[in-house]
Amino acid sequence: KGDGKLYVVRACRAAVKDFAFHAANFTATKDWSTVTIKLSDFAQPNWGAPVPAEFSDVEKLEFAPTVNDQTYDLSIDDVTLVP
Repeated sequence: KGDGKLYVVRACRAAVKDFAFHAANFTATKDWSTVTIKLSDFAQPNWGAPVPAEFSDVEKLEFAPTVNDQTYDLSIDDVTLVP
């Protein structure tokens, strides 16, 4: 749950060397809700070196606001990875 703002989840992978991690945006609703993000929703930013979308080397997931210079409120209760 959160403040209704847009957030990003990044799949931080060993194969990506320039921080252009595959990422997907989501909105944090004010009430607890399930957010489903498919692997096909993850994309690299266009400023990075392209790396094929293969996720066997993900080292961590990173959740962050899409705008850094404002307040934010994001709570995550449970993360489930489904093949």
